[in-house]
This record gives sequence, C-alpha cells and structure tokens, in this order.
Amino acid sequence: MTKEDKKKQVEPIATLLIDTILPIFSSGKFSIAVNGFPALSLDYGSRSLELEARGVEESGFKVSQLVRHQSGAAGLLKDSEAIAKKLAREGWTLTLYDEGSKALTIGSKVSRLTGHIRVNPLKLRKLLREFI
Repeated sequence: MTKEDKKKQVEPIATLLIDTILPIFSSGKFSIAVNGFPALSLDYGSRSLELEARGVEESGFKVSQLVRHQSGAAGLLKDSEAIAKKLAREGWTLTLYDEGSKALTIGSKVSRLTGHIRVNPLKLRKLLREFI
C-alpha cells in the first residue's frame, strides 16, 4: 500500500467521535435520531457513547465503518483493539446496539483481559456479516 493509498483511507467513525466530538463536551447529554431511528446518544456523566445500528445505517454510514480502517479480518481486529484502548485511556465506553440489545461494547467498562472488547455471542453472526 502506497502512502497515497493510506491518505485516501477514511478514518473509522469511532476515531472521529473520540478525537472530534468528545473533547467538545464537559458535561451533559445529547442524542441524535435519523429518520425516526435513534443513532447516537452521548452521556458525559457516565462517559458513555451509544450507537444504534439501524440509526447509523439510516444516516448513510455502514456499521463496518465504526472501527474499520484497514482491510481484512486482521485489520479489523487491530483497529478494534486500538480504538478500544483509546476509549479506555480516555475513560469512555462505546456500545453498539442492534434492535435495542447490546451487540458490542468497547472501552473503559470492559475488562482489560479481553482487550477492552465485549461481544454479545447472540449477535456475533450478524456482527461478522456486517464487519467482514
């Protein structure tokens, strides 16, 4: 991969949220809904960021853009781990919901032993279809 190709890659949504949106707030809560579907909810008090898969997709993004920066399964794992560690360092937790139930949680409220990543085994098949 050339340097130009690397520059053309889009940053994962989670990285943009961590670097751009989270530093703006010092307190409070806010939510975003798209076409009547909840998409994003941020609560500074509990330092939690919640995303609903359907709302993310309604906004024009793909759920796979949440953490993916590099291609392939190995890239997905590296990117997920890097974002989870960054969230943990900042004291934030990101949870992805699918139809109202937790599918994926990464960040500070997840055990360091699992790389700060927790996946709902009942949603694993659907997550794999979305991400790989």
